[in-house]
Amino acid sequence: MAGRLSGVVVLDVDPGHGGADSLAAVEREEGRLQVTVEVTTGGGGRHLYLRHPAPVTSNRVGLQPGPEVRGDGG
Repeated sequence: MAGRLSGVVVLDVDPGHGGADSLAAVEREEGRLQVTVEVTTGGGGRHLYLRHPAPVTSNRVGLQPGPEVRGDGG
């Protein structure tokens, strides 16, 4: 479970919807993400586990093509 209680936020990168390209663009602009753990999914995607940054981090979709954020309640 992602969120404040677990201490992690998960970035779900779906390459079938442009997630790899979107992640690469963000990392070019903002620098490399501080990933704690990474796993591959059955569909060839990636789940990047990041330290939970704030009191509440909601689920977010549609920020960029492909990636989704899983935080509190996700």
